[in-house]
Amino acid sequence: MVKSANTSPPQYKPPMLVDLDHGRRLEIEAWNGALVRYGKQAGVPTPVNDVIYACLKPYANGAA
Repeated sequence: MVKSANTSPPQYKPPMLVDLDHGRRLEIEAWNGALVRYGKQAGVPTPVNDVIYACLKPYANGAA
């Protein structure tokens, strides 16, 4: 993952960021939401994904 990130062109944006920029629906439930739920079920803290999920959840259905 690190090697891939380090070799990406400077203008590269992750697909979810592109969707956010264009006001499209986000796959936040399928990615970060699922990880947060699985972490809770397993008793594993997921603090970074908790924050990402909380910040992006209002945009899950696209721009308001």
